[in-house]
Amino acid sequence: MAGLRKITFGNLFAMLFIGHSLLSGQVLTMKPSIGIASLPADSDSICFIPVYLGNFDASGIQDGDTAADFTLYDLNGDSVNLKDELSNGVPVLLVAGSYTCPVFRGKIPVINQVVQNYASAVKVIVIYEVEAHPDIDISPYFGVVNTTNTNIQAGILYPQPKTYGERKAVCQDLLDSLPINADVVIDGLCNEFWSSYGPAPNNAYLIDTNGIVYSKHGWFHKSPDDIFCDIDSLLGNPANCSSTANGNFTWTFTSSNPHSGPAGTTIYGTGEFKNASGADVNIIMKKVLIDLPAVWSSSICTDVCYPASVDSAAFLLTAGSTQAYTMYFYTSATPVPDTGNIRMRFWNANNMQNNYLQMFTAISDSGSATLHSVLPVSQFRLFPNPASDEVQFRGNPPEEKTSLRISDLSGRSIREMELTGLEGELDLGGLEKGTYLFEARQDGFLPVFGKLLVSD
Repeated sequence: MAGLRKITFGNLFAMLFIGHSLLSGQVLTMKPSIGIASLPADSDSICFIPVYLGNFDASGIQDGDTAADFTLYDLNGDSVNLKDELSNGVPVLLVAGSYTCPVFRGKIPVINQVVQNYASAVKVIVIYEVEAHPDIDISPYFGVVNTTNTNIQAGILYPQPKTYGERKAVCQDLLDSLPINADVVIDGLCNEFWSSYGPAPNNAYLIDTNGIVYSKHGWFHKSPDDIFCDIDSLLGNPANCSSTANGNFTWTFTSSNPHSGPAGTTIYGTGEFKNASGADVNIIMKKVLIDLPAVWSSSICTDVCYPASVDSAAFLLTAGSTQAYTMYFYTSATPVPDTGNIRMRFWNANNMQNNYLQMFTAISDSGSATLHSVLPVSQFRLFPNPASDEVQFRGNPPEEKTSLRISDLSGRSIREMELTGLEGELDLGGLEKGTYLFEARQDGFLPVFGKLLVSD
């Protein structure tokens, strides 16, 4: 269902500019190319990735701006040039994403629907960029390690790629798991697209044939932005750009309170919104009480995950749908124990009587009265996940021995082994396709529990 069309000065400027261009016969013009000059080697290193905690709508270029040209390469090494694509006489939709961005994964059906609906009328290009929620490594949008509960449950656990080849490999895993019907290109060594078009995990740009940004989405196809409305408006098609949003919702708390976990880790609580009415509903979320230790922070995660600096947000819950909610607490290793509280208020933008209050409490604990007994969080990981014939493991320096147990979902042990070395390879031959549980123990570290998905 189409959402409300965002009307901004930039949109108005872009529409007036397009109309003038059509009358004047203006040729395609673009800002200079942001790169890249040639196909990088797989061994070439990725440049330093800074942390960005700003607003995704404000970053990068905006509605009405002239787009910057670029040449990027797909997994086969074939180049894609933006100016060449626009020279074909059709608008181009650019969508950024990464495998570790749950929001982007959820928008792949929308991308494929755009490709199907508009066929040769719009060219869709996906730019594979920095990992939004890498495992072990710091998230570029949070400044802390934020693997996310969604990625942990799905077994999508990847560190931030350090080379061009590693970035390609994660992209390949994405396409093997979730096919995308649009062209997919890889951002450059120094993250040229990410830097120039704005650091964001899933932004998007609809660019007209004159090289002007007709519509920019800080988050792709998130209300009030509606990509189908934008494309139809640009192409001159009949466009339904309105939504009544007069439905109602319910809230269910789905985790225990308080939530607890080891100091220095991320602790989270969960809930679920449900819209059983026959109309969409706009839900506003706000932290109405923030009582955190000075070194802690917290973030809201619904249809998108917001930086810790965001205390309120809104999203559209469509008729008949549900939406998971996660409250993240980013704790500190000291002092131990410690406690943090966030009270959230959720309300219907069109019906103030439809509202809920929910307290989330997190307790960081060492499991002992003395700080010296606090164990560090293990960095042991199995990847790629899903895997097929083999899987890589990575452990913790200086610990070079790992006891690994793989079991079925009932807890029955399938394999037990002792791993040596900080990293290596495991043969999965003999394991049937399916989901398994693993438990890894290393002396001096908290144990790691996770899921291992074995594919064909």
